[in-house]
Amino acid sequence: MLLQLNPAVDLHWRQWEADWVVFDAASGCTHQMDELTAFALSCLEEAPLTEEALVAEVAEATSLPGGKIAAALKPVLEQLTHLGLIETLQE
Repeated sequence: MLLQLNPAVDLHWRQWEADWVVFDAASGCTHQMDELTAFALSCLEEAPLTEEALVAEVAEATSLPGGKIAAALKPVLEQLTHLGLIETLQE
């Protein structure tokens, strides 16, 4: 399963310490997110990734164990999909 940024979105980012805000110019919606969510979304903004590759990217950047990140990313990816910011492709 491959995750990618929804091609219809147009993201504009702002950061205040550990808080992130992303404005999607295509929908007019603004989303506040934590550091984990923002990092996952920004990784997918750069390139499509498998869930495993995304976990590895986050683990490398945060020095947290991959198993802990995988569990934390599940609801994050569900939320980003529900918001229409990312989508799943079949490989």
